[in-house]
Amino acid sequence: MAVNFYLKKVVDLITEAARPGDPFGPEKIRSVTTADGNEFNADAFILATGHSARDIFELLHRKRILVEAKGFALGVRIEHPQELIDQIQYHCPVRDQNLPPASYSLVKQVNERGVFSFCMCPGGIIAPAATSAGELVVNGWSPIKRNNPLPTAV
Repeated sequence: MAVNFYLKKVVDLITEAARPGDPFGPEKIRSVTTADGNEFNADAFILATGHSARDIFELLHRKRILVEAKGFALGVRIEHPQELIDQIQYHCPVRDQNLPPASYSLVKQVNERGVFSFCMCPGGIIAPAATSAGELVVNGWSPIKRNNPLPTAV
């Protein structure tokens, strides 16, 4: 079986009834049309929506493609200087130049629910990520060397 991967913006879904003869039932995707006008036929598709994907979710709704919600997760961002993380994880005052910057995460089960740190970007940048007026959305990133002295906001 051949597997092809394409990174394209999907603008339309060509569907057919998942249960033939049921005009009100769910649809299944037969092919996709991309922004450059190409149409791809396949037995299965992987739809990786990424950030700010309102258009694709509206398209899925119009095409009666069922989207199931997954459990809501809320994490916290914890900020520590990379030097401190290196000292704690490597048990030494200064990280050897041959060692990569250390990483860590915090995870705990509380009342049968997971509590976790979702972002561990030592020396990271906190960046606004809203795509519509009135939204409050932030994201973060850090340079590959994780060498910013302290977290900063842009």
